[in-house]
Amino acid sequence: MITLYCVDCRAALEASGERCGACGREYKRDHGILVLWPKEMPSLALEEAHHHDHDDGDAADVHQLNASRNRYYHERLWCELQAQPVGSAFIEIGAGTGHDAAQFVGKYDLLLTDVSPHTLERTAAKLGHERVQYAAAEGAHLPVGNASVNALYMVATFHHLPDPAAAVREYARVLKPGGVVAIAIEP
Repeated sequence: MITLYCVDCRAALEASGERCGACGREYKRDHGILVLWPKEMPSLALEEAHHHDHDDGDAADVHQLNASRNRYYHERLWCELQAQPVGSAFIEIGAGTGHDAAQFVGKYDLLLTDVSPHTLERTAAKLGHERVQYAAAEGAHLPVGNASVNALYMVATFHHLPDPAAAVREYARVLKPGGVVAIAIEP
């Protein structure tokens, strides 16, 4: 399991994940999903969360996941990430319905993040599994410690981040030496 950290002071959270032992910040759960948003959430992220909390359309249809061009790129991403040793720690940003994460369940320790707690609730109901954690988080404020994950990936998410440079610095912070970042954009 990946240890969760306070997004404000970067200290490890208590076992329940709902309170930071260092700064005292309390985090809430929304529909069973731990919400680890920064105190100052970017307005674009809040709009995205609200939209996706209420949008449970079929992702395969909306994003044409079964189109040959999309299958090709998703499969390429999966192959690249599966080169990591079994048991490695992965974090997905913008996990959505768990389409990509489903390829890694049971083989890797996964932290699936999305700005929308309701989306993650639906994903957790579909994927479950004891080696998968779910946290509502903003893509440039990750609730993990320094050098704590082997791979970080996202698909069709990067363009939603209000400050891409800050996000890339965050990804460098959380990756272990030799870690992999995979950022896939929509064709």
